[in-house]
Amino acid sequence: GPLGELRAQSWLFEDVSRIAGASEYRPGDSLRHIHWPASARSQCLQTRVYEATTCHRLGIFLNVATDENEQREDGCDPDVLELAITTAASVANWGLEQGYQTGIYTNGHHLHGRGCVIVEPASDSAQLERVLLALARLQPLPAQPFDELLSEQFRQLPFGTTVLVVTAALPHNTSAPLLDLRPRPQPARVALTGVGPPPSPPPGPPSRPARLRGSRPGR
Repeated sequence: GPLGELRAQSWLFEDVSRIAGASEYRPGDSLRHIHWPASARSQCLQTRVYEATTCHRLGIFLNVATDENEQREDGCDPDVLELAITTAASVANWGLEQGYQTGIYTNGHHLHGRGCVIVEPASDSAQLERVLLALARLQPLPAQPFDELLSEQFRQLPFGTTVLVVTAALPHNTSAPLLDLRPRPQPARVALTGVGPPPSPPPGPPSRPARLRGSRPGR
């Protein structure tokens, strides 16, 4: 399937407010999580180990534009959009299965609808149906620039919300709102669904772009 390369990672749902202990630093561990007192005591780098969270919010931000030019006259690339929607739906399903409050924020709209399609975070039994229905009815052109959606919604996110951005491209105007999340304990994660080369990371990036491989030839 198109999401054969996508695996849920434990870093999505660590509770950074509750430190369980320390472990020896390993290559790839975030320098932001170095446990300096423990490192001084042991005379080698130690990484903070966090307790798994029991109540967490996951916000999935989906960009329906399929390239950096969000208003291209020839419309979207349907294969790229399908992969983006499938990615968002699969992550939402996983989050809900784990019991997390999961919501979808898109810059798309529904036919004859007003404004962007947003499903506020919830964890009840009907949430997956709400998410899938909202995604299935999305129109292929954005109702709002993605960077504006991110800026507006990020200001309202409860502290500690894990952010996953699903987008075909990551232009600099989209990177700017992600940089604003740096004071938060968890940086945003980015799933790139486009066909172009991965973008150069902005200075001091808070995000970790991950390229997803779809079923499209040449990917």
